[in-house]
Amino acid sequence: VGTLQSPGAIYAASKLSYFDKMSNEMPMTLPETTLETLKHKINPSAGEAFPQAVDVLLYTPGHLDPAEKVEDAHPKLWCALSEGKVTVFNASSWTIHQHSFKVGTAKVVSTRSVRKEASEFT
Repeated sequence: VGTLQSPGAIYAASKLSYFDKMSNEMPMTLPETTLETLKHKINPSAGEAFPQAVDVLLYTPGHLDPAEKVEDAHPKLWCALSEGKVTVFNASSWTIHQHSFKVGTAKVVSTRSVRKEASEFT
């Protein structure tokens, strides 16, 4: 732990330790569908020369775009990686839907869920 000398790293390690202790003392009860989903292991950096950090995860349900092909109308998990790359997974089969592609030099640091009532669009 000699390399973890920065205040940010020490703070992160203490929070991780706290949450690890809490999860051991009070197991969380999650819905069955969430538990099943959490069992899947994915590697957004597959095929990359070096592992990439995941900056943002975005889940999109299927059938969002009426112009989307039927075979592509499944839920997707979008993984924004460091260095401006994105990998898209089929969230039904947990296979790579589209290997990482470069989206530019800008990085996504957060996303927000926005809901609008249908009446606002008419």
